Amino acid sequence: MTNTKRMLWYVIGALCVGVALSLTALNSSTNLTEEGLFEVAQVVVIATGLVLWLVRGPADTSVNIFVVTVGLLILGRETSWAEAYGGSETLVKALKYSHAALLIGTLIALTVFWMRRSSRDARLFRGAFRSKYMAWLALGCLFFLLGDVFEKRFFGSTSDLFWEEWFELVGIASFLIPPLFRAQFR
Repeated sequence: MTNTKRMLWYVIGALCVGVALSLTALNSSTNLTEEGLFEVAQVVVIATGLVLWLVRGPADTSVNIFVVTVGLLILGRETSWAEAYGGSETLVKALKYSHAALLIGTLIALTVFWMRRSSRDARLFRGAFRSKYMAWLALGCLFFLLGDVFEKRFFGSTSDLFWEEWFELVGIASFLIPPLFRAQFR
């Protein structure tokens, strides 16, 4: 089976799961809370994505590390830094600051690494950002930001919470496409 056909089946399967989640969430307001069905699904998808990017990451190791670091930050945000699950104030602050330090440290290390690379490696890195699979990551970021727009209630709709969770879940799921197909960013 070609990658295109396999991708189509994954998208169809994801849509079926999405419709089932939507129907379940709309039938019960408790599914649209911090501990609700969508939030749990997002955490499961993020955790799966982190494992896939570590094990089957399709890009250069440094790009994989960057994506995993961003995934850890999204995971922290989606779990409200353990606050929604009864974490103490000290634990919440420690998680927020350690995640911020992780992101800053990783970005500094990767910037130094990327600037010291040979022209061949730089060409491979630029190729990674021109890949059609990188578009899935960009689309994921777009959906995640769209979810944030609904979280801020810019539209004033009664279903803002539903759309926020839905767009965040779709955005997070978009991060799974490249490692699922083991796409080579060349």
